[in-house]
Amino acid sequence: MASTVGPQTLPLASEGQGEDLADPVAEAIADFIAWSLNYDLSAKLADLPGTGTVALPSGHVFTIDPMAKQGQRVKRPVPSLFVWWSGVESVTPWTVFQDQSLKTYNLLYVFRELPDKASTIDRSGVLAAVSRSIAYAAQAGGHPSYSYNSKPAGTMLIDSIGTLGVKDWSWRYDGGQAIQRIGIDDPNTRSLGDHKSGRDYPAFAARFTVRELVGRAEATDWTNDSLATVKNNGVEILQRYSEGIDGDESL
Repeated sequence: MASTVGPQTLPLASEGQGEDLADPVAEAIADFIAWSLNYDLSAKLADLPGTGTVALPSGHVFTIDPMAKQGQRVKRPVPSLFVWWSGVESVTPWTVFQDQSLKTYNLLYVFRELPDKASTIDRSGVLAAVSRSIAYAAQAGGHPSYSYNSKPAGTMLIDSIGTLGVKDWSWRYDGGQAIQRIGIDDPNTRSLGDHKSGRDYPAFAARFTVRELVGRAEATDWTNDSLATVKNNGVEILQRYSEGIDGDESL
């Protein structure tokens, strides 16, 4: 029997040898934030010499933790965007029959180097603009010009994965912090605990709370008289007869 947790259906379907096992929430948020940063910032950044023509080039989006101890030299392109589940989750009741899972997701946007005083002044507002772009994207939840997962342009992100029209999951921006210098290509010398930065870049770190519904109650037609059955993992818990709104209700 299939079950759902947020936008993901379990058991996982086999899609062929070598197919990635991706986190649908991390991939969706990363794609929308990447699009929003390019939409909001690229035109201005193209005016600044040595900055590049886009805020986030294609192929520079990752759903991994860039600071994880990899055991080998890790080099990533800049600018780049990382979105990943932090590993923190809590489960609380949502309704009498259904729980909700609350997960913390992290984001890191790494900008290009600012090698001299002039470039630092020219780009002094970059990270503030990044924070505003992320905050607005999360608040809006979609954009008339943006589409994901082959859905029509303007479809809200939470309706682009999972069951369309059913709010399987939602996300909230919890805030972020500018980081003046961060290294994401550490040589990792001597031991995994040593971090000697090879190159340092300005960056912006942020955090999201993602709410996922665990399972889904059976659909009931409340406009007609119907028999409603509540099940848990395929086992019937209770069954009740519901009088629909058909005009003969007692006042």
